[in-house]
Amino acid sequence: NLKLVKEYGVAVGGGGYSTPTGLHSIQDKQVDPTWNVPTSSWAGDLAGQSIPPGPSNPLKARWMGIYDGAGIHGTDDTGSIGSAASHGCVRMYIDDVIELFDRVEVGTPIYIQ
Repeated sequence: NLKLVKEYGVAVGGGGYSTPTGLHSIQDKQVDPTWNVPTSSWAGDLAGQSIPPGPSNPLKARWMGIYDGAGIHGTDDTGSIGSAASHGCVRMYIDDVIELFDRVEVGTPIYIQ
């Protein structure tokens, strides 16, 4: 029995990199995460690098892993919220991702539609 607790504005995957929909759970949580850049072609020259927390890291404030490298994280690209703009992750406003991070535990079910 799942109960909707809160909804947030987000950006999801677009351009052939869809966010996995359906029922998932929080797999891991990190504060100010390091971004381990995938070795995908879309990553270009950054592929395989580790980007520490800071201005050049797109994973702002919090990370909650949900599925095979995809996760929920903060973004400073606030204009992307409400669109299909990521490479599969769920982007959130920084204040919202901090609130969500503090509300969930590893194993918490989430539903993405």
